[in-house]
Parts: sequence; C-alpha cells; structure tokens
Amino acid sequence: MTQPFRVLSWGGGLQSTALGEMSAQGILPRLDLIVFCDLGWEMPWTADVIKFYSHRWQLEGIDVRTIKTGNIKDEGGNKHVHVPLWTASGAPLRRQCTRNFKIRPAHRLIREHLGYFPSKPPHPPAGAAEQWLGFSLDERQRATPSSLQYITNRWPLLEMNYARWMLPPLFEQWGLPIPRKSDCVCCPNRRASEWLYVRRHWPEVFESACQWDEKHRYNMVRELGLESGAVYLYKDANDIPAPLREADLEADMMHEHQITAAQMLFGVPLCQ
Repeated sequence: MTQPFRVLSWGGGLQSTALGEMSAQGILPRLDLIVFCDLGWEMPWTADVIKFYSHRWQLEGIDVRTIKTGNIKDEGGNKHVHVPLWTASGAPLRRQCTRNFKIRPAHRLIREHLGYFPSKPPHPPAGAAEQWLGFSLDERQRATPSSLQYITNRWPLLEMNYARWMLPPLFEQWGLPIPRKSDCVCCPNRRASEWLYVRRHWPEVFESACQWDEKHRYNMVRELGLESGAVYLYKDANDIPAPLREADLEADMMHEHQITAAQMLFGVPLCQ
C-alpha cells in the first residue's frame, strides 16, 4: 500500500516543533513536508524558532516551506478575516483568522505537492495526505477530523499521551532551544502573565498591540451591523473585556496564580 503524503502544520510553537523534531530524529515517521504559514505579525521570538529549526530540518532532508499568507495586522480587523476579539458581553467574535491565514493556504500547498491545482477540481483521492497537528492532551477537544476527504488529520502527541508540560524536558534532553508559545501579536487568547512578559521584554510590541486594540475598538462592531458595543483584545481575570493599555496586568496575574494553586491543590485539570 502506498504511504500517504505526510505534512506537518507547523506554527513555530512548542507542540508542533516537537513533532517536527521527532520526525527528524526518527522517533516518528519521516515527514514529506513541513509548512509554516507566515501571518506577518507573529511574536518576535517565533522568527528565531522558524529560522533555527527550518535550517536544522532541511539538513535532515525534510522539505520545509514558509508561505506568506497576508498580514494579519492590516487585515485582521476586516469583516471576513477578523480575529476573535472579545465583545462587551465577554463573548468572542467568530474566529475566522485561522481558516483564512493558515488552514486554506496550507491546503492549497498540499494540493500542489500532490500534483493538483491549488483550488479547483479535480481533487486528490481520499486519504492522499496525512496532516499532523500539534495538539497535546490538554487540547484534545480541538482534535477534529478534516473536512476534506483527501486529508486525514493526525495528532501524534495525543497518540503518545503527551501533555504540553511534558515537552520542555525533551528539548532539554536533546540540547535544543525550547520554543515559546507561538501566536500573533493581536491574539486575544493571551493571559495577563503573557502580556506582562511582552510589556517588560518587548515594550515596542506591547505598544503596537495597544494601538491595534484601540484602532479596532468599534470598526468591526459597525461592520457586523451592531448598533452599539465594542470589541477588545484583552479580557481581565474576572472575564471582563478591557482596553489593554489600561489593564491591571499585575493584579490579573496574581489572580491567575491563585486559580492555578487551587487547581493543583484540589486536582482540578489546568486545561479543560
């Protein structure tokens, strides 16, 4: 039986980088393609991870591709491409950025590698490609089947029973840099402790995030046809949306630590 075309959807973060390295070392089967979708406004440390591991894996003979899919800083506030900012009610807008900036461009590249047109029939045969996604045990709820017949999704970290916290020791054992969480500067799913890190170590990045937050406070609400309300990049420890610039990040971080301590004491899972 012919093996499927194996491709890693690489975000430059801890979990997906672990999969790439496991493949390069022979712990997992050899990948045919590793694809990183460059959204144009990633956190600064992501570029270092992409540069280091791309070079390393290419030396091992793995095809690593970086494709530019737009600029989320300029386009992420548009009606049909928006990020899931928090509304005044505390609920997020519908996430569309991942599909537009990552999923669709990656699928087009996979089709090309299989010898088909990027976005029109005919389609590759069922199961032609096997796409690896870096979801670990703490993200098992995100592991859903592919909507495309020619792509079969796989989650090797789930299959090997790896949780996120188990991965940094592997990188230490390998003597390799440990990737930080990879996401866009304008990602609303960032905790107070993470924003504090950015503010302290990358003040210019934090300032650009504040400006972006302020710029898009109302424009997406208007585009969605809502008569009132606002959208926010940050939601505080009490789940109340707030302007990032005005947020009391220190107090919110202390609240995070208290919750974490209680979870560890009573055995409540840290990630649902």
